[in-house]
Amino acid sequence: MTDLGLSKELYNSAATILNEALSAYQSCVEPADSNSRLLCQIHYRLGYAWYHLADYEKALASFYDIIKLEPVEDYALAQAYTGITNVANARKDSEAALQASRKILEINKRLQDKSIELSSYNNLSNTYAQKGEYDSALLFLEYAYELSFRIPDNTDGRISIILNMANDLQMMQRFEEAEYYYKKGLKELENTQNQYIRIQFQYGLGSMYLKQGRDKEGLGLLQSALDEAESLHHQRLALYIHRKLGQYHYEAGHYKTAYDHLRKEQILNDSIFSIENERNINRIKADFDIYQIETSKQLLERDLAISKNKLFRRNLNIAILSLLTLGAIGSLVFIIRRLTLRNQEYLSLHNQFDSLQNHIDLEKQKINERFQSELELKHKELTTNALLLVKSEEIAGDILENVKRLKTSLKGGNAKALQEIENLAQELYMGKGWEEFRHSFEQVNSSFYTNLDARYPGLTPSDRRFAALLSLGLTTKEIALMTNRSVRGVETSKFRLKKKMGLDASENLIQVLMDLK
Repeated sequence: MTDLGLSKELYNSAATILNEALSAYQSCVEPADSNSRLLCQIHYRLGYAWYHLADYEKALASFYDIIKLEPVEDYALAQAYTGITNVANARKDSEAALQASRKILEINKRLQDKSIELSSYNNLSNTYAQKGEYDSALLFLEYAYELSFRIPDNTDGRISIILNMANDLQMMQRFEEAEYYYKKGLKELENTQNQYIRIQFQYGLGSMYLKQGRDKEGLGLLQSALDEAESLHHQRLALYIHRKLGQYHYEAGHYKTAYDHLRKEQILNDSIFSIENERNINRIKADFDIYQIETSKQLLERDLAISKNKLFRRNLNIAILSLLTLGAIGSLVFIIRRLTLRNQEYLSLHNQFDSLQNHIDLEKQKINERFQSELELKHKELTTNALLLVKSEEIAGDILENVKRLKTSLKGGNAKALQEIENLAQELYMGKGWEEFRHSFEQVNSSFYTNLDARYPGLTPSDRRFAALLSLGLTTKEIALMTNRSVRGVETSKFRLKKKMGLDASENLIQVLMDLK
């Protein structure tokens, strides 16, 4: 299962920030004094940010930057080659993936890390499965399965290996063996609380039963998996199960049931991309930006402490030398002057630190403003989507009215065909478009209707709805397209609404409505 496409914005922001952090670090720290472990971590995270953005060239460059570092720990090298393996598999470059996986095993001969060895076997299995060489894939899965018993607290990892073995056997149409491993995994899951992977076992076994024509067993397992996914609020798993059931019922000619499943799949897909997820992602991004600023602050504080320590030691050396070479009075005067100068330097550094603190506070304010701006944009996008739904329902209503008129003039088979079209149009036309628009609009602008009714009582529901559209800042042409009216009709409605509200000719109707939000 893939990541949400929406999260690309977060990965793009992460890549930008990591690049800036890398450039800042390299400009402030001499190569001889650089921390290779810190650089490895930055390159590693940057590589995976590019990987999730599908920019595989930049991802590979970041992973190879780790390999070029000197010195570099074996564990970091293993991480870099793991990233190269994932990129190669994503690009379907099986040979490059195999070479990187073998390199990991070679490095692990020195590390003797069973977790890295297990990860390498899984990567090799994925590579061979991608090539269609399922026998080789199963061989490495068997190695991984045996190794999993030697790693403490690895029950979930071992069950995941069993699931991959069952899926590969199903792809080879070795259904009896696949069924054995599916049931074996389900049995082992009885002693764990991992319901997420249990649903995947039920999904795989149910899908295999449908391939074999064992429809009753397959549908039962898929329905059980769906019920469990919905009870656990695993929306993405439920989405995939609805898709599988919808495809099955469509091919079986059960069009009504297929439509119900595919409709639920669309609802789940829309909910995953809801405004709440947008808000959370933007909040995480803002927190990450602040984290980077705080990290820079900590580095500066460390540098300030080092400078202070150097100043102290330098002052102490000057004092000792002065006492040994000068008379008591002359040496004392000299020390006081030197300490005064050093204190002035320290005060200068302290002032620089205060200046940076002010800069950090300003950057935090900018981040908060950007967050609010992005949130308002997303709110507008949500409301626009709701308006498009309204238009689609109005079009569906027009189709329904036309079909009803045609039915009165047709008989026989043609009337029956029109009845089927009417039924489908009726399913699409739920009559809730404007209600959903009102609900979405009030979530974004909770006080608009309250202020409107208080200042301009007596407006009809149609007037209130038209006022809400104008408050969004949409053009006359956009409103005409969304409400299926002419541009002149929209202009006329604007003139009538302005007259009902008692506004002067000099007053801007749209600005007045926008000020009510």
